[in-house]
Amino acid sequence: MKSDPMVNDIASLIADPSRCLMLMSLLGGQRTAGELAKTACIKPQTATYHLSKMVSAGLIEKTIYGRYRYFKLANEDIAKLLELLMKLSKSPKIKSLNQSIHSKTLRKARLCYDHIAGKLGIKLTEALLKAHYINLKNDIFYITELGINKLVELEIIKQDMEDIKDQSGIKCYDWSENSYHIAGKLGYTLANGLIKLCWIKKSLISRELKITEIGRVNLYKNFDIEL
Repeated sequence: MKSDPMVNDIASLIADPSRCLMLMSLLGGQRTAGELAKTACIKPQTATYHLSKMVSAGLIEKTIYGRYRYFKLANEDIAKLLELLMKLSKSPKIKSLNQSIHSKTLRKARLCYDHIAGKLGIKLTEALLKAHYINLKNDIFYITELGINKLVELEIIKQDMEDIKDQSGIKCYDWSENSYHIAGKLGYTLANGLIKLCWIKKSLISRELKITEIGRVNLYKNFDIEL
């Protein structure tokens, strides 16, 4: 008889405050060991210890480029688990102006693994549905012919993309907005496209997304999104 998976092993890894902070940071993309140490406010040697444990457990992956070690979440399931834990957790008490600003910007726009979350993610999903650029069927977002034409016109997606008609996304629960945004292949394509157009900009130390001035103009002009 097979024994059940030992979920307490993973739970104990995530429960550690330093490891939890590093995992949350990795929701915004890969980071170096040094960046993650600063995020968790711990010494580099301590960060290396924690990162090694999470690599061994399969929570994160390590890639070496020259003298730098980069870490990223192992897969989207880990990201979904972290987002679910945030949904179930109580919001922390705001004790400083910096915390307040960080909390507001995180809810405004952030990366959820490789797609856009927060108010921007929800509003973009709603705008695409309203304009019939995407359809929702059985919890799957499908891009329409109208959507392909519009997104190619805006250069959010490329005309020569091989699987352009197969772009689809899945519903991902947004813990801060209590709604669903687009994840999956389509979610990644949209986020990547907006980043390349400089409509949004990734943070180097967190998963917050900054909406640029050109982004504000174009999001309002093309999708009636105002943030």
